[in-house]
Amino acid sequence: MMINLVISAQAHMRAAHVNKSAQALFGRSQNDFIRAAKGDALFEL
Repeated sequence: MMINLVISAQAHMRAAHVNKSAQALFGRSQNDFIRAAKGDALFEL
């Protein structure tokens, strides 16, 4: 029982780390996309 608890805690922390990395990666690419879209809009004006 206690061993399963430790294993699930480690798995949860690993999943949270992967999720945080994915959010950072997606957030950066999303900001770049928005910046590029704004740049294109300004360029067309």
